[in-house]
Amino acid sequence: MLGAVEQGWTILFCLAGSAMLETLQPIRLGVIGCGGFGLFAVQQFVQVPGIEVVGMAATHRPASLAAAARFGIENVDDIGELLGREDVDLIYIATPPFLHHPQAMAALRAGKHVIVEKPLAMDVHQADEMIAEAHSRDLLLVANLMQRYNPLVDSVRKLVEARLLGGPLHGYFENYASDENLPANHWFWDRNHSGGIFIEHGVHFFDLFESWLGSGVVEAAQVGVRPGTAIEEQVQATVRYGSESLVNFYHGFHQTGRMDRQELRLVF
Repeated sequence: MLGAVEQGWTILFCLAGSAMLETLQPIRLGVIGCGGFGLFAVQQFVQVPGIEVVGMAATHRPASLAAAARFGIENVDDIGELLGREDVDLIYIATPPFLHHPQAMAALRAGKHVIVEKPLAMDVHQADEMIAEAHSRDLLLVANLMQRYNPLVDSVRKLVEARLLGGPLHGYFENYASDENLPANHWFWDRNHSGGIFIEHGVHFFDLFESWLGSGVVEAAQVGVRPGTAIEEQVQATVRYGSESLVNFYHGFHQTGRMDRQELRLVF
């Protein structure tokens, strides 16, 4: 049985390949970037019926190359070569955020459907440009906000909409994350490459609460810097949804992996 993430990808693939499904052709996937999460994604893609992973590019991790060899996926060093192949229908992008816009634009201009890991882009201007390009070519462009496909998320949304507990008054989301695999020179800490914690990581949870409560407005936000460094390891924000609901968001990357945890509360 597929998990929530794989179910979400299956839904996206069916949408992307709707025309191809009519002729019973497989959806032929090309992968750009195969780091930690990209490798996890590839391991799921190869298990989805009707998906054929035909090549990957822009990765030099030994673990990724070993996985490609194990699954029989061709490694294509040049992204342009991958995008120019006629046997690629859909491009999956799992590179650092600063590369999402140029790589997605190149894929769309090559006539490929695109799934991009979150965040879709580094800023709204880039995102609008990507969406306009996809519309102009009648192509699918999706940010892989995988929390949307978690059955529990849908159950909470139905509870909120039914107002069985009354209207939402307050909420919080706290994320205590690991920095074990994030050395000081990692791109995650560089805002020019990641956009910062809110953009690189927090988008999942802003999107989650928006799916429950509607559009929100940021009322205040703060950043905490690791002592003696320029590393922004903690962020928090207060977002107002409607006229009544205030939700606090906190993300801290400052502990060991075994301490990872997330806590969420809604008050009605």
